[in-house]
Amino acid sequence: MRKQLEESEAALNAFQTSARSVDLSIETKGLLDQVVHLDSMLSELKLKRVELERLYTREHPTYRSLMSQINQLEQQKQGLLKKIETLPMTQQELLRLTRDMQVTS
Repeated sequence: MRKQLEESEAALNAFQTSARSVDLSIETKGLLDQVVHLDSMLSELKLKRVELERLYTREHPTYRSLMSQINQLEQQKQGLLKKIETLPMTQQELLRLTRDMQVTS
């Protein structure tokens, strides 16, 4: 995990140097924070799904409710990813590298 974090940091630093980009814009930072938050929530819900799959059938209301929550978060994430696609390529790449670093830390 530590090595992966160091590799992510090195990739981010190399990109910032080559693109002469030092910082994310406020809008891009906001998008990044939202995506990271959604990823975190999705991870938690998917772990919970594994637990519920052992206890209930897929038709059980508790399981269906959880799947509905997961689907809603996935849709929100897709909406954010579409917004990210409209950013300049350098901002997209910087955001991707920063996200990779945040996820591994």
